[in-house]
Amino acid sequence: MTKVISALNLKGGVAKTTTTIILAETLVFAMGKKVLVIDLDPQGAATAALCGAARAERLIDGGATLNELLKCKKKPGILAGSWDKCVEKSVSDIEAPAGTALDIIPSHDELVAFNEGFWQTNKLSMIADSDARLYERLGPRWLEYDCVLMDCSPGLGRLTRFGLWFSDYYVAPAIPDFLSSRMMERTVQEVEKYKKFADENGDTLARECEFGGVIITKYQTQMKTHTTTAERIINQPYPVFKPYIKQTVDLVRPFADYWEDPTGQIVPRPISPSDGRLTRRYSHFSQKYSSTLRNDLQTLAQRFEDLTPPLP
Repeated sequence: MTKVISALNLKGGVAKTTTTIILAETLVFAMGKKVLVIDLDPQGAATAALCGAARAERLIDGGATLNELLKCKKKPGILAGSWDKCVEKSVSDIEAPAGTALDIIPSHDELVAFNEGFWQTNKLSMIADSDARLYERLGPRWLEYDCVLMDCSPGLGRLTRFGLWFSDYYVAPAIPDFLSSRMMERTVQEVEKYKKFADENGDTLARECEFGGVIITKYQTQMKTHTTTAERIINQPYPVFKPYIKQTVDLVRPFADYWEDPTGQIVPRPISPSDGRLTRRYSHFSQKYSSTLRNDLQTLAQRFEDLTPPLP
């Protein structure tokens, strides 16, 4: 059964996109899964991080993004063609083992206009209708994946609401400091308020989206503020994922568009597939992440695996 999870925090800068990407890579390259990332943030950070800047630019300029998928007309043939065009396959700079997949529906900065609006300012019928249309445009193809991860923008705009409407769970990455933890709590409150509003006004969410828990990010053990805030979060009535994602250089390295090839030459990473394959910087998950971080990520990814989607 395909599991759909949205990553959301109303505060930016909490490593939401980073968390989405590293867990996607862990599920694929360490656990043998097929994962689709849907970049619902108009800033396109997940797109750039997984594809690299040059490839992301090609996708945006070539009209192969979520923006085009949402604008396509509701006709089966057009939808099928749009899906094939707008799903970029075989992303990440790690070589994928046979039987796995890490694909993405890229974002586009034009989605800024599409994303405007807050649910309380709209009639419920308009919200439900627009969400249903977006859902239909994805068609059944997302069921080909073991997991769909949605990277949401820091707000409850239209795209984020769609992510919630579509998801089994949402998770809230948060740095253990005053602002991030406070906004994480506000995030849960506002999402639950939206769900109640929708339910009372006759909308039935596509899936009973539940709060999967808090993912503590950028954790620094030497900082007293981090340890005390993490303890306070644990004492709140929220599930908390463990281990925490520690602050490490492994997670702040930019995606390389250039690297040294086996002959010692500095070469650009290809921006389009060649015979279905791309030259990779890393041949294995263990080459990209340190052993300690790999173990933490696999434990977290297993927690994602243990989340059980509610029955429809």
